[in-house]
Parts: sequence; C-alpha cells; structure tokens
Amino acid sequence: MKMDIQISSALRHLKVRENLLSLSLERLSSGLRVNRASDDAVSISISSRLRYQLSAISTSIDNLNDGISILRTIDGALSKIGSLLARARNLSLKLNEDTNTELDRETYREEIKQSLLEIEDIVKTTRYNNKPLLAAPSKVLYIEGKEYIEDFYISSSLPAGTYTMSILSAGKMSEVALPLRTIQDISPSTSLYSALGESVSDGYIKTIYITSDGKTVGVPLTISSVNGDTVSSAVDKINNALRENDLSIVAYYDSEGKQIVLSSTEAGTRYAIDISEVNSIEGARYFSSISEVTSLEGPEGLFTYRKLTYIEGYRKGPGVTGGTLLRDYFNCTGPVTFEFTGFGGRSVSFSISSTYTLDYASLLIKNQLRNELGIDVGVTFNSTIDRFVFTYSNPAERLEVSITGGVHSEGYEIIEAREDTQLGNILDLQGSLSLTFLDETGSVATLILNESSTIGDIINAINNLNIGILASYSDGKINIDQSNRVNKIFEVVQEGSAVFSIGKETVNTGYPVLSPPEDIIFSFNDKVYTSNCREFRLEGISFTLKKEALSLLPLIRFQITPEPFIISLGRERITFALPDVSLSSLGLDNLNLSDTDLLLSKIEVAVDKVSGERSRIGGLENIFRDILLTQDIYKQNLEETDARLLLTDIIQEVSNLGREKALLLLGTSLIGEMSNILREIKLAGYNIGR
Repeated sequence: MKMDIQISSALRHLKVRENLLSLSLERLSSGLRVNRASDDAVSISISSRLRYQLSAISTSIDNLNDGISILRTIDGALSKIGSLLARARNLSLKLNEDTNTELDRETYREEIKQSLLEIEDIVKTTRYNNKPLLAAPSKVLYIEGKEYIEDFYISSSLPAGTYTMSILSAGKMSEVALPLRTIQDISPSTSLYSALGESVSDGYIKTIYITSDGKTVGVPLTISSVNGDTVSSAVDKINNALRENDLSIVAYYDSEGKQIVLSSTEAGTRYAIDISEVNSIEGARYFSSISEVTSLEGPEGLFTYRKLTYIEGYRKGPGVTGGTLLRDYFNCTGPVTFEFTGFGGRSVSFSISSTYTLDYASLLIKNQLRNELGIDVGVTFNSTIDRFVFTYSNPAERLEVSITGGVHSEGYEIIEAREDTQLGNILDLQGSLSLTFLDETGSVATLILNESSTIGDIINAINNLNIGILASYSDGKINIDQSNRVNKIFEVVQEGSAVFSIGKETVNTGYPVLSPPEDIIFSFNDKVYTSNCREFRLEGISFTLKKEALSLLPLIRFQITPEPFIISLGRERITFALPDVSLSSLGLDNLNLSDTDLLLSKIEVAVDKVSGERSRIGGLENIFRDILLTQDIYKQNLEETDARLLLTDIIQEVSNLGREKALLLLGTSLIGEMSNILREIKLAGYNIGR
C-alpha cells in the first residue's frame, strides 16, 4: 500500500534524524568534533601528525629547561671559582709587600693553596644528575700515524687539544758479552772448560744469572774436561732459558771476539742486561773483571778552580754610588757576613755593618783578604755596573766567597788548571798528601805531595817511580797509562786533608758492555721526554709503539676533543662543550708559590679563562631561552590547529541539536498519526490501493 511505503520512508528519515541527534549529543558531551576516524578521516590523520609533533616539542621544551638548569649550575660554579681566583690574586699581590714578615707570606701561601684545592673540589663535585659539568671527559677525534701504535689509552680528564709526538732518538739495545779468556782458538764445539782456560781437576757447575726487565733467570752450565758443556751447547741452554722466561734477549757466539754475546731485542734501559755468576766450587775461574786506575781527577772531575770577579747586590740604578749604604745595596737590616776561601781551602770570615758605605766595605774586604789570606786583590765598587769588582795581581789566584745576609749574586771565572798550577788551587789541601799505589800483590809505591806541588811535579814524580806506569796531563786530569803492566794498579790509597778523585776503567771485564742501552728520546707537544721502552706513559695518556716506528721515526699526532654535551630537540640536537676549569687546564697545578711574579701571571691567565667560559655559558643560556620561546610559540600554533580540526563548535552543535530534536519529535508524532489511520482503515475492511 502507498501508505505503507510512506510510513517506511518516514521511519527512514526519522532514523537519520535520530543518528544526527545522537552525533550532536556525542560531540557536545565529548567536546570533540571528530570522535572516530569515520567522522573525518583526513582531520584524524592530520591531527595524529600534529599531536606527534606536539609530544616531541613538549619533550624538547623539557630538555631545554634542563639545559638552562645545567648552564645555571655551571655559571654558579664558575662564579665561585672566579671569586676564589680573585682572592688568590689579591693574596699574591700581598706576597710582594715588604711590610709582611716571612710568617705572613707563608700564611698567604697557605691560603692560596687552600683556594686552589677548593677550586679543584668544585670542579670534581659540580654535577647534574651525577654527570660532571666542569671537567668534561675527552675522546680521541683522530690519530695520524695510527699504524705505528699497538695500543692507545687516554684519560677522560686529559684536556682537549692537538698532541704531537715525534721520535728524536730510537734508543739503543743492550749488548753484554761473556768473554772466553784464552789465547787458543775457540770454535762452537770447544768445551767451556778449555775456552775458560780452566785448570781445576774436578768438574763443577757454573750458574749464569741474567737479569733484564725486572726478571732474572739462572742458567746452569757444566764446566768439565769430560762431557761438559761446549760453547754451542751453552748458547743453546741460555737461549732456551731466555725463551721460557719471556726475556727479550738472544744469545749468540762471536767467534771473532771470542765471546758469548747477550743482545736485547728491545731498545731502552728497561731491557738493560745484568749478568752475574756463581761457581759450585772455590778456585774455579770466572768471566773475571779487573779494574785499573786510569786517572787522578779533581773533586768534581776536571782540574779547575774558581776566581771571584764580582759581587752584585739587590739595588741598581743611577742612585747607587760608592757612598750608598750596605743595607740599601743588599736590601738588608743587619750586618752582611762574608766568608772568603782561597789557596788550599784556607778561609776568612768577617761581618760588615749594614751602615757602612760601599766604598768603605770595599776597603775592608781588600784589607782582610791581604792580611788573612795573603791575596793581593783590588776591590772597588764600580757605580757604572753597580758591582764590587775584583782585580788580581796574580791572574791565577783562587778566590771564592759565601755571603750571608741580604740579596746578592756572585760572578766567577772558571780557570782550567795547567801543568804549573799548584795543588792548593785544585784541592783544599793544607800540608802533605800521600798516594800509595796498589796492585794484586799489595803496595807498589808511595808518593808524597804537598799543597805547593804543581801538576807537572806530580807527573814527573809518578813517572820516576819506575813501576811501569806513564802519567801525562790532558783534558783537565792526570792520565795514567798502565799498558806496560801485567798486574794492574787497581787502587790508590790517599792520606791528607783533601784527596783526588780516582778515575778507573774496567779492562778484560767478565761482562764487557758492547752496547749500553739508551732510552728512547721523544718530543711531546714540544717538550722532550725519555722512555725506557716502547711503552710511553705520560700524565693522562699512554701508548705503545711498534718496533718499526723506532726505525722510521714517524710523526704521530693525536687530536683530542671534549665529549660534547647534547640537548635533544626532536631530530635536531644542540651540542656545546662543557668548560674545563681543572687546575691542570688553568695552568695552576704544581705551582711554585715562592715565585710570586710567575704565580701572579698564571692566576691572571686563569681568571681570564674562567671569565671567558662564564661569558660563553651566559651566551648559551640566552640562546636556549630564545629557542625555548620559539618552541612555545610553535607549540601554541600546533595546539590551535589541532583544536580547529577536532574540537566541537558548541554554538553550531547546540543549533543542530535543537533542529534535530524538533524534527525527530515532529516525525515521531506524524508517524504515530499515520499508523493510527492505517489501523482504522484495516479494521474497516477496505483494501487501500485497489
């Protein structure tokens, strides 16, 4: 029936109105225009991306705030360090004040030391979330010449920078010999018994102890005329023991030199070879060594002595004349004590009042030297050069001085002795000096000298002893040639108020050093160092070079950069270097607090560095604040865009709700009336539509 169709159409439209009413109610109750993807697929997609960006921006804002907190923490620590440095600088200035006593200065130095220790404590304890902020760990950016390095380590506290290392000397390997003392020919198959020229009837065990790199290995060798070790088997035993104990040494037989040679395979004194031996019986032969006297030398080596040429005081300038008082010239308050030493070590000591003039002091010094030491010397104060000047009638005179009181310095002429130089100029000898020459048999001869004996007298006296030695003077010492003696003079016993230094030389040594080890010399950032092996250990850095690096002498460069501090802004990152204000970085470690000028200059450099770092940190904080402001604006714009896409328009939805509600009520009423009419017609029996 047509009415059925109309009712069905009305119900369908009524359902639509009901859905629209439900949608309006949902939007008003949730506040969202889009509650599911089907509401607006495009808006949901855009909103999802916007909300992802909002989440990232919120995290970035949090990170920026953390960064600002970190920078403020650093700034506070730098401010405190700056205050401590300023206090240290003020104390350094007070050190130069003459009004302070030495006790006052020591108190100032102690407070400076405590200030520096507090700076170091601030550096160590300034942290954020347990992360150090004032001593950023370092990392290696690159290594030029890495192929020459076996291992490499740097401390995280090593300051950033470029470090250049170059090998200046590759060092030398140690080489020591066990000589075989016999005139007969020796081959590898020769027994050690014969090679040593042994004469004992019974065989014995000779143990050779070899020490290198802190390790010692003992090698027992059988010395016997029957079934004893040969030169070849001895070398094999030594090499086996060296390999088993991991010593960097190799042994071989040198037929030309008739010796077993122990040669280090590594350069440097760490691998120096030391040898000793023990025989199992007495009377057996050793790889023996004999020392012979080779020279008579002065107390400090060469025959030299000093002649005083001038004394210089504290005060200088146009105002200093012969009439200047001693106290002004030497910057003292009490008397000045002079102790002069002359020929034979004779000395005179006297004090001069600080109220005397320089001219009068010159006269007193001259008279004392003439009267007490017999030295004819002119002493005058030269106001042109502000010095006491000493002029001698005897150019070979010896004179030295020790001064107590005031500020002063002395100048000397170092005179090398000649053959006509007397012993009293070389030695502090007063009276006689006896020399007794000894060899393995005992006393050979005795020589008596005195302070007036010249070097030429000594040489003639030794040569006239007729004991097979020849004396000569060269290179500032008396050389003793014993080439014509079988039993060498091994000692000189001396009796006197002063004695010679005895030069000795080892000949026919049991363990002659064929090549002494030498340390590797290298420069590191323009400073020269030595290393006793290929392992280099410096403060904060260590590395081991390969062997070929020593022969090629390569240039190796390390660039070290501090680990950057990173602030994440989504996919973008802000990196900045944390300040390094440790004492070593500021140049304030290992300070000599007695050198006031150097101390002050270093503190001022440190103040400038801390101020610069604080300025940089302040600039970074401003940058962070600008970025934070930009991020806040960006976030606000994204939130507004997201709201336009998803949030409900309340006025529109309230209007829609009223309209749909009215339509729904009206539609419901009409359908009810149509249903009543249709029911009445069916009851009357009419067939609508026929």
